[in-house]
Amino acid sequence: MLTLSPILRSAPRKLSGFAAFSRQAFREPTVAGLASFELKALMVRRGWNAMTPQKKSEWAEVGARLRCKQPRARKPNEWAQFVKANHKTAATLPFTQRLKALRKLYNAMRS
Repeated sequence: MLTLSPILRSAPRKLSGFAAFSRQAFREPTVAGLASFELKALMVRRGWNAMTPQKKSEWAEVGARLRCKQPRARKPNEWAQFVKANHKTAATLPFTQRLKALRKLYNAMRS
């Protein structure tokens, strides 16, 4: 698993050109009025693919100026802490049975 240094983790992230375009496009009435997310995404994708490279580079510049907030790190809940502490006990089991075995141990511990 790739871990980032605290400096990189806390730095505000830049948006790609497509991300900046899609943020704006999803607010457009023609896209916002569509029934499902799949249709909205299809319309945004078609709009992006129909753009010239010059327009795409303009959106990339807009995205470079925008910043998005980093998600706050949540404290691990009781189940996550239990799995982290006891994952070695189920490591020899087949992949599909590991969480089932850990769940049994967890429920036995709680009751």
